[in-house]
Amino acid sequence: MAVFHKNRNMVAALEPEPQDRWVKTVIGTRCLTVQHIGQYQQAVDWAVRMADQFDPPLHIVPFDVNDLVKLNRNRLERGLALLTPDEQHRLRQDVVNTCVEVMRDCDDPSVRNDAYDVLQKMRVVQ
Repeated sequence: MAVFHKNRNMVAALEPEPQDRWVKTVIGTRCLTVQHIGQYQQAVDWAVRMADQFDPPLHIVPFDVNDLVKLNRNRLERGLALLTPDEQHRLRQDVVNTCVEVMRDCDDPSVRNDAYDVLQKMRVVQ
């Protein structure tokens, strides 16, 4: 983690990991922005420039899909529970089709393995 000290404040920037897809800028407990991971350095630069304009420290936090699911698990489960059986079936088919496309078209072996794992958990393949 990189820490940048300013006159009256600081910025803590967590380093992105290979699986991270987005970066959020957080002040206190409030998320200010969410950007594509390709804009990580711009997020850090902006936070360092603006740090003294805020009282609580700023945090730059890269995250991936797993982090997103963990943070929103209850909301996702409540939303899925509201789906009709037909909507649930269509959603399942969309997930299966997407995973098959990923396995066929993606160049990243770890992403292909993740798609295969999803299909196994869904009992589409054994």
